[in-house]
Amino acid sequence: MAIAIALGEVALQFFLLLLTFLGWGEVLASWHWTPDRRRRFHHLERTLLGLCGFTIFLLIAIYLNIPLKYSAWAALAVAVVGLGMGLGGSHRKWTAEEGLGLSVFTLVFLLQGLPLFYAGPGNYFASGHIDHYLYVNTGQFLVEKPIGLSPSAGRDEPWLQEPYTFLRERLGQDMPIGYLAVLLRVDTARAFGVVSIFFIAFLSLTVFACLRQLNLSRPIAWTFAVWLGVSNGITYSSTTSFLANSAVLFVLPSLTFLLWSRRHDLYSLRLAPALLLSYAFMTYTELFPWIAMGFLVMWLTLANWRDLRLWRLLGVNALVSLLFVGLFVPRMIFAVSQIYRYTFNIIPQWQEFMSNQSGTWRGWRQLFFATIDSRSFPWINALTLTLAISFSLLILWSLWIHRQTKSRYLTAIAGLIAFWPLLLLAMPTFKHYIFFKIVTTFLPLFFILLACAWARLDLSVNVWRLPRWIILAGCVLASLLSSALVWKNMIQRNDSLPQNTSTMRAIYDEVRQHPEKTYYVTDADPFRTGWIAYYARRSRVVLAPGVTITWGFPADPHAKPPMPPYTVLNGEHLPYEVK
Repeated sequence: MAIAIALGEVALQFFLLLLTFLGWGEVLASWHWTPDRRRRFHHLERTLLGLCGFTIFLLIAIYLNIPLKYSAWAALAVAVVGLGMGLGGSHRKWTAEEGLGLSVFTLVFLLQGLPLFYAGPGNYFASGHIDHYLYVNTGQFLVEKPIGLSPSAGRDEPWLQEPYTFLRERLGQDMPIGYLAVLLRVDTARAFGVVSIFFIAFLSLTVFACLRQLNLSRPIAWTFAVWLGVSNGITYSSTTSFLANSAVLFVLPSLTFLLWSRRHDLYSLRLAPALLLSYAFMTYTELFPWIAMGFLVMWLTLANWRDLRLWRLLGVNALVSLLFVGLFVPRMIFAVSQIYRYTFNIIPQWQEFMSNQSGTWRGWRQLFFATIDSRSFPWINALTLTLAISFSLLILWSLWIHRQTKSRYLTAIAGLIAFWPLLLLAMPTFKHYIFFKIVTTFLPLFFILLACAWARLDLSVNVWRLPRWIILAGCVLASLLSSALVWKNMIQRNDSLPQNTSTMRAIYDEVRQHPEKTYYVTDADPFRTGWIAYYARRSRVVLAPGVTITWGFPADPHAKPPMPPYTVLNGEHLPYEVK
């Protein structure tokens, strides 16, 4: 019964997000294109525009000091108007092609959502990584408080200490979390799981649509899109709660899809690239230079350089993006300077790379294999090296084959992926986390290129077609089994995570049911303390001297226990009241 209720809540959140983005897409499409052009546009294109416009609107409201508890209802109103326009006006009907894409989207969501379905939205902590807490807590802040709130408020409300540190960071990924929390009147913690997995499934959908635009057969496009959706690199991003990373992975394949679908009429794109690039900037500023570089290379590959209208359109898109993201420009300069500094560390890092420490090797492995201790499995390093060599050979071969077919566009994609060896050398070995996130951004393009190369294999003997599909099915199955190990581990560990033991759940229930009480937190674990402060945000919370929250924010050293009665909260014991 509990699982059925959890599935119902997940389904409600899922369809609410999907219909919201579709509604916003209809509104933007009606403003963006003439009726004739609008009817020709794919439903995926509308959803892409809707997701980006929705995020930009809510984030601008945030910076106008309007919390999500107000702006979310305005966003819902726009979505309802858009859905009404789509149902009542002349609109493009759903095709069998789009239905097949929806099956990819649903299948990947169901597979990646297995741990969520087991735990339920309110009890889902993924693999227990700290990023989960940061996004949930920041999202709750954006729901309840204006962003201009005085930092001094954090002294009286401990749960506010953490968000203040990250308010200058990218916040786009928190918009759908806060939106669902407001509309369904729940904590942001209950909305996090669905949003995280929604983005992963949406990535597979955009890759499927992109492969079909590149004229690949439906079976190949479907298989490679699902393969990407269950690959360990994508699973790792989802299960470790790297929400910002998961939320931008669809941008490069989406830009590929848009540019290729309009390659004969790029001018009809209007401001669609600006919306996607602005969304990427607001969601993951550090990765924006790589995404912008990918877009620029693909644009210059397809555009007619002599057509001044296209150059003017590119300039307008750039200006509109800057208009949307002007508040983030200082952050952008910092990100570019960091990448510049890493790039000029290539030679010194070669020694660390060759020393075979954990770093980038681990980053490579996590793209395709479950995280395994290489000391227990020495062959993993050899397998990783084989993968790296295979990638390089595949890139060179793909460049050659697409050069022969005069497909400049796919050659551009292969050229972008060829930056991987540079990134491999530029990243310090102890920065495998950063390296992994950057190469994961290009992983969808790698799968697109691999699918195109696979489709172009010229096998003169038909009898080889069956073994070829057996090999591909084996690759997909291997990725699925690798991810299944991660999902199984998450399900088994869910109730034993420090922040999700039976004692901690009893504490969460206590503080939510009795907001009128005063709580004195003595827990020595900063991670548990952070979650206690989050769930007890409606109450008066006092942290004992020496108690810290996650990243080490200390309590007031002069804090004293409040006058009785108060309840002592300690993650190792059930709460007890002092009288």
